[in-house]
Amino acid sequence: MAASPLVAADTARALLGSRGADLAAGMVALAMLGGLNGNILGGARVLYAMAGAGLFWRPAAHVHPRFGTPALALVAQAVVSVAFVFTGRFEQLLTSCLFASWLFYALGGLAVFALRRDPSLERPYRVPGYPIVPALFVAFAALLLASTVAADPRDAAVGTALLLTGVPAYLLFSRMARHAPG
Repeated sequence: MAASPLVAADTARALLGSRGADLAAGMVALAMLGGLNGNILGGARVLYAMAGAGLFWRPAAHVHPRFGTPALALVAQAVVSVAFVFTGRFEQLLTSCLFASWLFYALGGLAVFALRRDPSLERPYRVPGYPIVPALFVAFAALLLASTVAADPRDAAVGTALLLTGVPAYLLFSRMARHAPG
């Protein structure tokens, strides 16, 4: 199994026969579709919210009248995603995107500590095991980030560079929002 590129399918084949491999492949495909659904819609909602705040292309805040989805934000996300697909290897895209995602997960974990310092904030949700659980989460996220940099510094740098492209975009859109009429 250690040398297998398809661990789940090979394990299911060994345990359940050839139909087991098919079942495992189908379950993996179904799980991927579910994950993609959340990531695609979540990403488009970020663009939608940014557009509503004047920090992205304004038409991306438009909601499709029939489907109730941020259709133009989805199209913008699709265009960028297709461009990424044609500019890199799968492993490079995966490493770059996961590096960026885990960086923000770690920052979200750190935000728990920052927000807990302000006693005036309402706390509708208490973090179980605070401060140990969020500290462990941040530590493991930092470990994952460090191991990604150690294992593939070039692709981690590409992910960082992609993140940094957001800085001039943010500055441009926030300047446009400040100078917009009304």
